[in-house]
Amino acid sequence: MDLIGYCHLGYPRLLALIARLRPTGATDPAHGLDGLPSASVIIAAYAEQDAIAPRIANLRAPDYQPDRLEVIVACDGSPEATARLACGADVVLELPRGGKIRAQDAGVAGATGSVVAFSDANGSWEPDPWRSSKRQQRPFSRSWLGIASRPGGCS
Repeated sequence: MDLIGYCHLGYPRLLALIARLRPTGATDPAHGLDGLPSASVIIAAYAEQDAIAPRIANLRAPDYQPDRLEVIVACDGSPEATARLACGADVVLELPRGGKIRAQDAGVAGATGSVVAFSDANGSWEPDPWRSSKRQQRPFSRSWLGIASRPGGCS
């Protein structure tokens, strides 16, 4: 009975205490001086020659430390010039056709950022999605968080 009580009451309280005592992401070495983490943005692209260069420019536009933002374009067997036109990306992967999930997986395998974000080639993000609100930065300090999304943050 004591073990069951610990599992249901004691352990969650112990984790909550540890979380309160643990430093936030602002002091984590994976975060920059501004408290934002290094980030990898992965764009899985198939036949996106008209959209890829503007998308990369959109990602580069925010005032984010350039050495902390990695743009990876995973070309999923594109039959045209998508890979060639993605020259503004840090990494361009030319993959055999395998679908979006396999392209994203290949991008994740090579990503170096402590946060990984996914984007479509034909979308755009608001001018500075990483800093637009303090509330949005809070997830970066939670190492256990698997996904964070904000409705209306992209188009």
